[in-house]
Amino acid sequence: MTIENIMKKYDRMTINMFEDFLFFDVGDIDDVDIIVGFIKANDETKIQEYSDMICNDSGYKGIFLEGNQYIISNDKNEVHIIDTVAAEYAKNSLIEMVFEIDEFIFLIRHKKEYMEWFKQNTKCILFDNTY
Repeated sequence: MTIENIMKKYDRMTINMFEDFLFFDVGDIDDVDIIVGFIKANDETKIQEYSDMICNDSGYKGIFLEGNQYIISNDKNEVHIIDTVAAEYAKNSLIEMVFEIDEFIFLIRHKKEYMEWFKQNTKCILFDNTY
């Protein structure tokens, strides 16, 4: 499993949003451990062990872990990441990324490498949506 192979499956918007998610919501190894623990836990454990970090008013189906800008949950073998800031401004639109659990865990455990890959593989002009 490599970052390159995983990201080949996704469009430019998802690649950019995932970089944003890592930057805003995944700080250090403690954040990674919390997120991985939450994703691997069953619903009962999520409520018991993460109750102070659960998003109670998301309006979305499922139990979501609160972040700075994103909320995260899982359903079967998929991880769902919703950009709550973008969703607030996008009328009737869900701004969501979906990853396979194993790939998601690999990516967040390799945050530094992903950020480097992102810099090398995307060209973004600041304040312009030209890529």
